[in-house]
Amino acid sequence: MHIALALLVGLLIVYLLAYTDFVLSRKIKKQVIEINAHSQHFYGYRPFTPAKVAALSLLFWLVPSFLISPQLHLEYRLALTIMAWSLLALVAHYYLKRRTSTQTARQASPLLLAAAIIAGILLWPLLSALRRLLINITL
Repeated sequence: MHIALALLVGLLIVYLLAYTDFVLSRKIKKQVIEINAHSQHFYGYRPFTPAKVAALSLLFWLVPSFLISPQLHLEYRLALTIMAWSLLALVAHYYLKRRTSTQTARQASPLLLAAAIIAGILLWPLLSALRRLLINITL
């Protein structure tokens, strides 16, 4: 009985994850296309391009990686990383606000920052290896 119940719950979780992934990715893609079209039409600027997301992702992950010492306690590193991300998010939002409108910046900022953080999570092993390589070269 426990195996059947666990299998049922597992299947429901897989179905829920697959459904929300499909629906959310479709809605996010539609929203990104609308924001880009609106910004391109009225302001001549597209906030969502692969180069901009990659640059913002590198900025979000390189700044804490190279400026925060690994000798600090984990809690201090997390706090400093969150503070650095907050500052970078404010700068990115202000930049979008200056290039487009306040409403467009409000719509684009959360999506752009989420994409940058998620892309950075995927790039973190590469950045960690690069940091170790650079530290070993300089020492």
